[in-house]
Amino acid sequence: MQNHEYRIGKLHLSKESSVHAPIQQKKVAFFVGMGNNYGPIKQDETLVFDKVVTNIGGAFDDKTGIFTAPHNGTYEFTIVVSAQGRQKAAAMLMKGRQMIFTVWAESIPFWATATNRAILNLQQDDQIRVVLMSQASFLYGYMYSTFSGYMLFEDSSGDICRIKLQVISLEFDQ
Repeated sequence: MQNHEYRIGKLHLSKESSVHAPIQQKKVAFFVGMGNNYGPIKQDETLVFDKVVTNIGGAFDDKTGIFTAPHNGTYEFTIVVSAQGRQKAAAMLMKGRQMIFTVWAESIPFWATATNRAILNLQQDDQIRVVLMSQASFLYGYMYSTFSGYMLFEDSSGDICRIKLQVISLEFDQ
């Protein structure tokens, strides 16, 4: 809030300004998946999904498999892993170096799919990725194994601009 003060002789005037104006919500959403079967691997690795269906806002990097938060806010992420033919598939959702959750599917006897979801408060430039775990590293493709995320809302500190307006007007008779 700005406060402007004016003095004319002994007369003291003050002017404060305030306006409430919503700022347009930024749009961030992605949906990617494995078009082909993937694995096995010998050590944990970041998954680079080969099918990008949606990437609104361009925050998901299809070359690295990493989502970078473009804005401070609250985001939701979902991983689906599928395994077939007595195989195992497991992945971790990572925020930087911190593991948020694991999702595990064992296809005994024939088929399995597992899903997990997280809602995270992120700061701009925080990075989210999916790491395939080496001990269960066969992902069934054909878009049965997917990764998606979107921004639920921005931090409240950025959604309203506040200015208060108070004007005192005086008239003098001559």
